[in-house]
Amino acid sequence: MSAFRPLLLVPLAIAAVAGFASDARAAGAQEFVSRPTASSSVAPADSLALVERARDAQARFERDRRRLVPRTRGSWGGSCDEIVGRMCMRTEGGSDWWPSPDGEDLTEAWDALFAALDHVHDALPGDDEVLGLHVTYLIEARRLDDARRVAQDCRGTPWWCQALLGLVDHDGGDFVSAGRRFDGALATMPPEASRTWTDLEWILPPDARDAWRDVRDDPVARSAFSDRFWTEADPFLLVEGNAFRTEILARRAWARARRDARNGYGMRWGDDLEELLIRYGREIGWERIDPSGSVVTGVPGAVGHHHPESRDFVPPAGAFVPDEPADAEAWNPGDRRTPRTGFAPPFAPRVTPPEVRIRRLPRGDRTLLLADIALDADTTWHAGHDHPPLAVSPAVAGQPGRRGLFATPSPLPGAGEGGAPVGDGGPAPVGSTAPGLSGSALAIELPPGRWTLRAEVLAPDSARAGLHRETIVIEPLPRDLPALSDLLIVPAVGPEPTSVDEVARRGFLERVRAGDRFVVAWELTGFGFGGDAVALEYDVAFRKDAGGLFRRAGRFLGLVDDPDPVRLGWTESAPDRIGPAFRAVTLTLPPDLAPGTWRVEVRLAVPGRSDVVAVADLEVLPPR
Repeated sequence: MSAFRPLLLVPLAIAAVAGFASDARAAGAQEFVSRPTASSSVAPADSLALVERARDAQARFERDRRRLVPRTRGSWGGSCDEIVGRMCMRTEGGSDWWPSPDGEDLTEAWDALFAALDHVHDALPGDDEVLGLHVTYLIEARRLDDARRVAQDCRGTPWWCQALLGLVDHDGGDFVSAGRRFDGALATMPPEASRTWTDLEWILPPDARDAWRDVRDDPVARSAFSDRFWTEADPFLLVEGNAFRTEILARRAWARARRDARNGYGMRWGDDLEELLIRYGREIGWERIDPSGSVVTGVPGAVGHHHPESRDFVPPAGAFVPDEPADAEAWNPGDRRTPRTGFAPPFAPRVTPPEVRIRRLPRGDRTLLLADIALDADTTWHAGHDHPPLAVSPAVAGQPGRRGLFATPSPLPGAGEGGAPVGDGGPAPVGSTAPGLSGSALAIELPPGRWTLRAEVLAPDSARAGLHRETIVIEPLPRDLPALSDLLIVPAVGPEPTSVDEVARRGFLERVRAGDRFVVAWELTGFGFGGDAVALEYDVAFRKDAGGLFRRAGRFLGLVDDPDPVRLGWTESAPDRIGPAFRAVTLTLPPDLAPGTWRVEVRLAVPGRSDVVAVADLEVLPPR
């Protein structure tokens, strides 16, 4: 995760050097039609003049911003990670760029822009174009209360007013309300616009696009695919609403508001700029490049920076498309060298992998999962740098940290037709949550099947979060087949535990010190179905890890010693009740035990059946 490279965009077009001479509105048909509203007494000619005044003020601001932003400290030259139309996208490894406050001159330019937009809005409260510019620039200037006031006073096209309110709610961190606003806008906007706003093509992983194209013209299959995708792509189930879905819809609204306006690159609007906006969001900072003295012709005059902690949260295709592999290396944000999308959750922008230890306890037709989850050290590039702290959404600022474990059914290979996902498209997750950033293990119980498992940690006060996702398969287990669960290794504090609940409250160990005591616990299933009493033989051993192939062969041939410094054995009667039986033993390590990786092995001998074995590795550290 520490290798994540923030996104930088530069125009490839030579025309970009000309600054703002190009007219964005010449790129195609007008998106907005300016006209007086029923609540306005402004004559049509005056209405057009007022809208032109707003356009001129917006263009002047972008010229001023481009002139006043800092010069880039680096070079824009070099290869592009991806070329989209006229744009060169680079993910900058090791860049120390960070958003900085506007200077005094740029603050004055902001004030002049809002003075003009306020005046035009007061005269034309129902003009969609002016409304879009007014709300988006207020959000960009971090004047969210003013943006909400303008959106609530919207008298333009009803669905556009709904979308602008959704945009404000999303930026304010109320993703539930934002989702409702956007859904209302989608239901009432023209059908072709709704199809465009909900098209997933640009944000899907490449190996999912064919499946999407197969279903996007079928309303039922399209809806099922979309619901499944958004269920899996929701970045944090600990947060109400789907922040990534409302982020993409907010970007659609932003694109509509800005496509007829001047932009920071001084280029006409086009599909390339729109695609990059939908995939990565709006630029949150700008730098200018001085082309004087450069030996490179056509050096662009602007560099757009995206959020320095932006991540790719889109899951692999196998999470929501049958017959596609759910590549473990593509599951989690930061794993992909060139991200397909970018998003920095406003409730915790800095996302890293948490420390996760998962144990399975089969219980016949269901399996109990225990997960010990903790927020690990901050490994992001900017950790420890002297930057201003990242802001978080007002909706979560000051909230205590919390953890969650969730599982969502995934499509099984071979299920469905035409690549469409299985089921109702949006299955509800199974989950459990707990306060704090570490502590007792979380538990969920699952039936057999293929699942998306999520381990989440949120720490809003430090703008941090931890996210781990993976695909797991729970295999069915005959209820009368003897089986051991994964081993649960926990600290030896107080009396020996008598239940899984007691063990879960202690947290799992992966390392111990020579001379320490610890508890090894497990569950036994597959007994209690009647018949003669059965004697079970247990053997618990703590031995040095076998190491490589040659060392294991040497032990097999008796050429390498294999001491067992800790070993226990006993015989007991098989459980006479159906269901899991809990067992625990306490081991004490010799103080002179050699550091390194050691293995705990619990072996159960059942008459007439093969031995059942469970193992777990522990790292032994030198004594205190």
